[in-house]
Amino acid sequence: MTARDPLTYSLAEAAHILDVPTAAVREAVARGMIRATILGKTIRVPADEVERLLVNSARHAEDQKEKR
Repeated sequence: MTARDPLTYSLAEAAHILDVPTAAVREAVARGMIRATILGKTIRVPADEVERLLVNSARHAEDQKEKR
């Protein structure tokens, strides 16, 4: 992360980075599967949480590839 990288992302930004629908991110936040901060009507996902999800997704994909 550089000094210009955001500390948090909106649901739409996080969904775009993760390549999933915004509704999927919203649901995962509601279920407690994704850590987020709610400020009034605004939901922000910490950048380190998005990074964690990307790393886990890459590991899962690699594990699936090895099983084939």
